[in-house]
Amino acid sequence: MTFRDTNREISRVGKLKEPMDYEKCARIENLKKFRSQILAEFEHQRAYVEKWVSQFPDKYALYGDIITKYYCDINTAFSLQDIIDEILIEDDDKNRKSNRLQAKIRTMTLNQIQNQ
Repeated sequence: MTFRDTNREISRVGKLKEPMDYEKCARIENLKKFRSQILAEFEHQRAYVEKWVSQFPDKYALYGDIITKYYCDINTAFSLQDIIDEILIEDDDKNRKSNRLQAKIRTMTLNQIQNQ
């Protein structure tokens, strides 16, 4: 279950007519606890992503922007491709979409690992 799923489930359970109030409250409370655990883990991992992206050389700054925008927003409703299209607006950059972006991210990661 994802963060977005827990939000939907909390809303759905709150609207149920069948279970008794104490059952609904208990389910909602459990969902809220689970949601907060997901959020805490996300925040923990986001710090790693932001640190990693901050180490990118200047020539890869656009890639860092894409990674940050996609992976560091828990409420993003955009696909990776939408974010790439939004950030890489120049013709030159559009040629680097998708497969090349993933290959470039792998290369940058390997280079950073080798440098450490």
